[in-house]
Amino acid sequence: MVVIETKDNTTVDASIPTGSGSTLEAIALKPDGSRPYVTLSGFNSLLTINNTTSPPAAIGAAFALTASMPTPLGIATALHGTDTYAYIAKQNSSSAGSLDIVNIDTDALSLVTSLAAGPTGSSPNSVAVTPNGSRLYITLRGSNQFAVIDNTLSPPAAISGSPFGLTASSTPLGVAIPPLNPLPGTGARVFISESGLEDVAIIDD
Repeated sequence: MVVIETKDNTTVDASIPTGSGSTLEAIALKPDGSRPYVTLSGFNSLLTINNTTSPPAAIGAAFALTASMPTPLGIATALHGTDTYAYIAKQNSSSAGSLDIVNIDTDALSLVTSLAAGPTGSSPNSVAVTPNGSRLYITLRGSNQFAVIDNTLSPPAAISGSPFGLTASSTPLGVAIPPLNPLPGTGARVFISESGLEDVAIIDD
């Protein structure tokens, strides 16, 4: 893993080793920017980086995620009450796939819960959070759907009717939600890339 200094687009002095076979997938930052979190699908774990040191460095060993879903992919972070959570999409082709929710408020990470994200073979891929932190959107590439999680509950849980279908023959992969709404008076918009159709689906939150 490498770190780039944006002021001159150069690589920071030291790279961060993650171990042979770790297979890095996705990165998300703690809201205050102090900690990047990296999903390691090869180790089924979550690595914490200290961004307050120069150069940045890993903090201890990677945190082990739930064993039943061995492939962590997309990740997002958000405030949940007074704590900060990481939301990790995990998949297994023979089962429903899950969302692991990890408390990252301190460097002593702890598992909050693991939720079923969709039907068998749904393969959760990416996660995004609405600007107010109340909803999570998860792309389900294996079942052509997206799941919606209510992040105001303790623990978070899927909303009624989730997951929701997308256009037939699409493969939803990435998902993003703008931090600011360009149209006052409307809800947040969710953008989902549909690989099979070569287009972008737009969902009103």
